[in-house]
Amino acid sequence: MSVETEIEKTELGKATRRIEAGDYEEAKRIYCELILKGTKNHIVYGNLGALYAKDESWRKVIECLKVALKIKQSYIEAICNLGIAYKAIGEFDNAINLYLKSNKLNGYNANISYNLGNIYMHLNLYSLAIDAYNRSITIKPDYIEAYLNLGNAYKKSMDEDKAIKMYKTAVEKDSNFYPALVNIGNILMKKGLLHQSIEYYEMALNSNPGIVDIYNNIGSIYRKLGNLKEAEKWYKNGLLIDKDEYRILSNLGLIKKDLGLQNEAMKYYKKSLEKKPNEAYTLANIGELLHAKRKYKKAIDFYNKALSADSNMDSVTASVINCECNICDWSMLNERRKWTNKLLSRKTIISPLYILSICDSPEVQKKVSENLCAKYKITGENIAIKIKNKIRIGYISANFNEHPVSNFLLDILCHHDKSRYEIYCYSIGYARIDKKTDLIKDNSTNFKDLKDMSEDLIVDTIRKDSIDIAIDLMGHTSSSQMGIFYKKIAPIQITYLGYPGTTGAQCFDYLISDRIIIPKKYQSNYTEKIIYLPNYFYFDNPKDTNNSINIKEKLGLSKETFIYGCFNSNYKITDLEFDVWMRILSSTEDSVLWLISSNDDVIRNLKDQAESRGVKKERVIFSAKTTLEKHIERSKCADIFLDTFSYNAFITSWISLKVGVPLLTLQGRSFAARVGSSLLSTLDLEELICYNKEEYFEKACTFCKDKNQLEKIVIKLFNSLSKKNIGCEDYVRLLEKRFYGLVEEKKNKN
Repeated sequence: MSVETEIEKTELGKATRRIEAGDYEEAKRIYCELILKGTKNHIVYGNLGALYAKDESWRKVIECLKVALKIKQSYIEAICNLGIAYKAIGEFDNAINLYLKSNKLNGYNANISYNLGNIYMHLNLYSLAIDAYNRSITIKPDYIEAYLNLGNAYKKSMDEDKAIKMYKTAVEKDSNFYPALVNIGNILMKKGLLHQSIEYYEMALNSNPGIVDIYNNIGSIYRKLGNLKEAEKWYKNGLLIDKDEYRILSNLGLIKKDLGLQNEAMKYYKKSLEKKPNEAYTLANIGELLHAKRKYKKAIDFYNKALSADSNMDSVTASVINCECNICDWSMLNERRKWTNKLLSRKTIISPLYILSICDSPEVQKKVSENLCAKYKITGENIAIKIKNKIRIGYISANFNEHPVSNFLLDILCHHDKSRYEIYCYSIGYARIDKKTDLIKDNSTNFKDLKDMSEDLIVDTIRKDSIDIAIDLMGHTSSSQMGIFYKKIAPIQITYLGYPGTTGAQCFDYLISDRIIIPKKYQSNYTEKIIYLPNYFYFDNPKDTNNSINIKEKLGLSKETFIYGCFNSNYKITDLEFDVWMRILSSTEDSVLWLISSNDDVIRNLKDQAESRGVKKERVIFSAKTTLEKHIERSKCADIFLDTFSYNAFITSWISLKVGVPLLTLQGRSFAARVGSSLLSTLDLEELICYNKEEYFEKACTFCKDKNQLEKIVIKLFNSLSKKNIGCEDYVRLLEKRFYGLVEEKKNKN
């Protein structure tokens, strides 16, 4: 035990005053001078070690504190600081042994137990950390930092309820202890308890208004709730604290994108990159914006930059796949398929829509959809059916305009029995308003534009209408709002038309299909119960085809040229189809392949692919997209429609069949790969359903070489189209019969 001399007391006083003044170098000089004079005072060595710790001169810290502990073995402050120094240089065993030895010699100490817990946390030894923090709290019940770290240990151990309990205990002991408030907010945000999360974040801001992360988090919550104006306000308030906060700048870009202000979104993204040039999420956001603008090659460049910064961004990889498919760039397609096949055993969160054209596995599609929906929780209570004069059906979509789904839906709306059903249409997106929008409004009992509403307000609005059946027309397509269905907007919730597969969502009771698209053996790959219709599609009477010759001449083709058409979106075309199509052209004279182009890269890439397979590029012809009416007219020109494989044609083949153009399809396993089979089965044209690529090839060639056989198929097609039992009116009566049964069943369960 050292005894301070009067001189030492004076010098220690001077050093203390220098430390208080922030003059650490002068304090060090005083302590070093005392050591040179041979002091045996443990405080000198302890304080000098603490000053070296400020410079992170850990070896000097260890040297000083070891001497201090030789002088006084029970010097607790030195033991704590020496352990911290060992931890800083990675000598964890030395730190642990030091603390455990102290426990034996000096008894348990709150600070030493706390530091020991910190080391165990660093080593991911959470159960040992929990024991250490609990011991610290037992010794020192008001040790709020120990409660905080104990909460962190429980959180790491996946026991978030206990974590919140510890954080709340810390707050009870100090209501201004904002780190605990922030952590509670973070957990509640993760749990989807968004409004509660905001409450704790705001409490934290009351204690410390300068935490920029909180402004970012609250902004993100309001964006998730669909309240874009409130989200923008919080993000901008965050910038008042730190104008260079790159995450907030990027998130403001997302807000502008959500509002349809793409140019403003790009400005914010670029500002964010100026602050942090290689930030993966901002690069990905720019890629997403370019993707939406259909600038696929530029989007790929930014997506790849994002992946270079963070190779684990699976959603970005999926976006690259979709962009490559949109320009028919197949250079990486085999690698993309291998990556997709591995998704069955992973918790990857991506858009399942982006893999449909290269993945015909209903098992993988279900897994990916479930992964995407895992972030949601059912938060709304079950709604009982209210007795009314009419059943109320609500259709929810972001595409109530000129869009394939609306083209099919419009006749359904027209034929609904308005004496028994009230039809509500809820528009939730920023899609342009056009003539089709007006027709949908005219054929609805009530049309409501909800695009500027928050998610909660959308839910409240629809609930107030007492809808009996809510029908989602979006699935996992762009601008969908899955969250509103998890909050329960109707007693019965159905997904239909918009997405060709299971949503993987627990919020939907039913999915509408037929037994061709989803046979019994594949039902386990769908999370929804299946409402089976006799046929998924309706067909009206055949359309006039007198103008096909004139249109053929406009395409610069001879009257005798045989046209294989495929009016599918380009992203559905892969090397598998194209290989067979080129074999077909090589085996048939005076034939061409007629495609629709969405961009110049598609034309260039597919013509190059044709020549690489020995087919002259002039035999692959393209037309630009046009209005529905003009497309219907020109589609009559094709002799036969060649379907794509993994992702069949939907409305385009439905239109072609209605004007008398036969469809040749290859049946797969997933929903998207069986739609062609459903269409043909409805028309009693099962002979056009193929089960392998060779059969597909041979039949396609036969129809070109034997026009009589093709003519028989066309006559059979027109005869089938004349059937009354596949028209839209009969289709809607069957649909309504199913809806009525569901409502009655639900009433009986009330």
